[in-house]
Order: sequence, then C-alpha cells, then structure tokens
Amino acid sequence: MSLAAYVLTIESIEERVTDARELVDYMVKLDVAEEISVFPAIYWKDENSIIDFLTRHPEHTFSEKNLSQCLMGQLATTLSHISIWRQLLNSSHEGALVFEDDMYISDTQRFTDIVTELKQKPELEWVRIHLHKKYRDEALRLKGVGLFADDPMPWGFATYYISRAGAKKLLGQCYNMGQPIDWLPPLMKQHGFLDSKTVTEVVVEHHDFEGDESELEGRDEIECKEDKLQKSPSTVWTSPLLAENVRLYTFVSRLTKMRQLKTEGITVLRGVFDQDEVVKARELVLENRNLFKNTRPTPSAGHLAGFHRFPALESLHVRPAGNPVIGSFFQLFFNSFSSRQVSAPSA
Repeated sequence: MSLAAYVLTIESIEERVTDARELVDYMVKLDVAEEISVFPAIYWKDENSIIDFLTRHPEHTFSEKNLSQCLMGQLATTLSHISIWRQLLNSSHEGALVFEDDMYISDTQRFTDIVTELKQKPELEWVRIHLHKKYRDEALRLKGVGLFADDPMPWGFATYYISRAGAKKLLGQCYNMGQPIDWLPPLMKQHGFLDSKTVTEVVVEHHDFEGDESELEGRDEIECKEDKLQKSPSTVWTSPLLAENVRLYTFVSRLTKMRQLKTEGITVLRGVFDQDEVVKARELVLENRNLFKNTRPTPSAGHLAGFHRFPALESLHVRPAGNPVIGSFFQLFFNSFSSRQVSAPSA
C-alpha cells in the first residue's frame, strides 16, 4: 500500500518552515511513506491565494452563517486541508499522513507500528493520530481494543491519516460548510457516513512552549490555556473576521450563491439595493397594480410580461439589469457572460 506524508506549513513563516523540514527529514529516515514532502498551506494573509484556489474549485462553498462568524484563519485552514485531500486524489497513493507543521514524533517505535498497521488496513478511511490533551485520557482508556478505536473526539486536525475513499467522502461534503473543517469527520461519523477512528497511543506532540510569560502577550487567550500551549503561536485565533474583509467576503459569498442557483434554481443577493430602493420599488408596483393581469385563482396574484414593456415600470427593469453587482455575479456564474439591455418597445 503506497502512502504519502504531507506536512502543512506557511511558507512565509521561517520558524514553521524549519520545523516542517525537520519533520520531513525525520520521516525520510524512518522510511514511513513513498512520498514525504512539505505542503504549502493557504495563508489567510495571502488573499489572492484564497481567491485563486476558490476560482479553480468554486464547488467548495460556505453557509452564510459560517461566513458571518468565521475567522480568516479558519477559512484558510479549511482550504488548506481540502487542497491536501485533492492532492491525494490526484496522486497514485492509497492514503496520506497529514501533519500540521508544529508537530514532532514523540514515540518513534509506536508511530512506525501505527503506520505499518495502516498499510495493512486499506478499509480505514480516517484516523486521528494526534490526541488532543483535552480528550486524551478518553482515547487512552480505549487502548485495550488495539491500536485503533472509534474516535470519541469532536475536533482536531493536528495529525491524521486519510485514505482515498475517505478523501472522496470528505470532499463530497465540502459545500455549504457550516462549521470548521476539523468538525467534519466526527459529524460524518455521527451520521454513519465515515468510519472515523483514533489511535490509542500518544505518538505525536506539539513542540513545547519554551518562552516566558511576556512572549504570550501577543497570543489569543485560548492559546494560553494549559491544554493548548505550544511553541508556535496560532495563525488562526489572532486573524480577523472574514466579514471584515469586504472584497474577500463578497467573493466567497457569491460562490455560495452560485451553487444555490445551480442546485435550487433560485438565490438571493443580499444588500444589492438599500432598503429605501426596495420600498420605492414596492410602492411603484402597487401604484400600477392595474397593469398586472390576474392569472391564478388567488385574487391577489398578478402577472406582467416584463417591466420593460411598460414605461411606468421600466425603471424596475433598468435598475437590476444595469447593476454592476448583479452583472458581475452572472459573469462569474456563466464563466464568460455577455448581456444586452432589453429596451422598451417603441411606440
């Protein structure tokens, strides 16, 4: 069974790259996989890399609620792991070990035992290899059942194994995503869509924090908790909300709308017109209610064959047809899109 080992790292942060390369070199000496390499993560500060990835893979969308709440770092982390799963499927390997760059192998013998066992169990789809300190005791209590047990943890992607079958299943759920990416395997397991396991031994760890309290001042309070304290500061928790980046938020949101339009035949572009414009449009329709023919049993139902055909209502056609936000959305939706203004018929 052919395995790959990928170490995700942010190439613009020297310390992280150094740690990633050291981990790669160590695994090369252990000869645990057929391909062992550093894999460039998508960094939230590199806005263009996010746009480029989603332009190439617009099927990976997010729920509106998630987009309004998620941090830029969470978005970038999600796309980084999706990118690795796609890389696995584009390779000839049957599975991959995935490490974040601040990890090291703490028990070489047990780690190699786990890798050997993984190669002999092609049916395994996803296996948690790093045991988070918050849930570690629960996993260690399962040691009696063997190297692998049903995964009890609700999140965490520091180190894991994923098979080709697992990658296909996970990617198949990477649309209209409503939560951080590391919640996905536990949720799929809960609904019976993924056979999610965990190791029952501590074999990998985060590099220990070796500084003093003054070095923690720039970190988010979450990172200062005992069970989360580690050498490298997180690039996620100190990142801003995606909603604060209007350009990127609008771009990612439109991809969600595109998918909704393709799958459901309808979508809503919020905020294109302000409330005053919406109120005036409604008033204009009601003022010209006599132009609408009743075509349904319901007395209030009315139909009109195009606002542009009636001078009194033509503005209701011109405003959306000439709106740049709507125009750019359709251009993105159809990839190459040209349109022409439909004019009112001449008298």
